Amino acid sequence: MMRRDALVLGGALVVVAGVASGHSWVSLLASVVGWVLLCVAVRRPAPTDYRHVVAAGAVAAVVVACGDYLLAAPGTALLFHVRRELPWLRISPGVEAARGVLMASCLLAHARLRSRLHVVPASLAVAGIGILCGFAFEASGTRSGLWVWNASQMPDWRLGSAWMFVPIAWGATFLMAAYYLMRFSRRVPKQFYPVGVGVRCGTGYVALLLISYGFLLRIYGKAGLH
Repeated sequence: MMRRDALVLGGALVVVAGVASGHSWVSLLASVVGWVLLCVAVRRPAPTDYRHVVAAGAVAAVVVACGDYLLAAPGTALLFHVRRELPWLRISPGVEAARGVLMASCLLAHARLRSRLHVVPASLAVAGIGILCGFAFEASGTRSGLWVWNASQMPDWRLGSAWMFVPIAWGATFLMAAYYLMRFSRRVPKQFYPVGVGVRCGTGYVALLLISYGFLLRIYGKAGLH
């Protein structure tokens, strides 16, 4: 059990380090390593549902990548992937895959905690993990220059390099992990469809990101150009 957790933690640290490097190709390589570590962590004899959770994280990453693609559209211009592996693509596949590793790790953390805890403390714990993952991902990516948000449109609340609506959205997203992983029992999750879990998680993240953005924008106003 501890080895499985160590592999998941190692995968998360590797992808954050890849994003912090500021090189999109390094981020892509780190995300590959992260996904391999996750797959090793949930290989047999681990429960089948753990493998389903990792697959759901991959689906969630695809959904969120579609959201990023729209946010990076010329007409929206909220998000700019400054460094990309493919110049004709508005988003960085390495960045999106790295975020998918962190999302899969959070979902897997919820599945692991639910085998020991009631749904409420497990959800609260995973929400805290989500906030930490979101903050690390956002701060390292913006500091390294892999992506930038349109400062003239951002709510004026940030902590260091991180725009705070991003980790808030991560926390709110994984607070509802029990909803994405429906039909859980006390000990182990019952059967579910990874695609449905991933779509719910990815859509929830995009929606809560926009809600968090709009809420803080309403309170603090625009940051202005820096």
